Amino acid sequence: MHWNAVAYAMRYPMAPLGGLFVGTVGVFVMLGAVTDRYRIALLWLGFGAGIAGLLFGARFQAGLPNPSLLQAGALGLAIALESVALRKILPRLRATSQRVAVAGTLGIVGLHFFIMLPTFGVLIAILALLCTLNAAALWRLDRYPMRLAWFADGVIKVVVGSMMLTTSPYLQMLLSHRSR
Repeated sequence: MHWNAVAYAMRYPMAPLGGLFVGTVGVFVMLGAVTDRYRIALLWLGFGAGIAGLLFGARFQAGLPNPSLLQAGALGLAIALESVALRKILPRLRATSQRVAVAGTLGIVGLHFFIMLPTFGVLIAILALLCTLNAAALWRLDRYPMRLAWFADGVIKVVVGSMMLTTSPYLQMLLSHRSR
């Protein structure tokens, strides 16, 4: 099977910027694995940097069609459900232990990516599966260090986010010129 990145972006026009956002957040998640004290602050910085990427990265969307109502709606629904789940479930998980709270957080985030399948296609399904499996491993395997799980989550986001970003026709053009 041949991978055609631009054809993928034509079908899932939000993929390049979605990848930029996910990959950017992933970098900050990886940095947060280094410290418990600043993990959440780094996560919020990552969201801010990801949003800045969305605001200033419009050229990565150039030449792509507008997303369908289903694609935009699935993204909105996923974010809304994730927010509600984190708000309602996370306080209960924190009451048990930090490990359970981290596993729950990673799991909720991983699961919300599944809802984005119509928006981002198979790449987001891969992200969802890997993030959810990582969270489940943290939940079930006592010997799996929390910092390693947090770091792995960031790596997964950087790798899959980068794959999504490279579907950009603009980026593909830059890469093809560079390889000549």
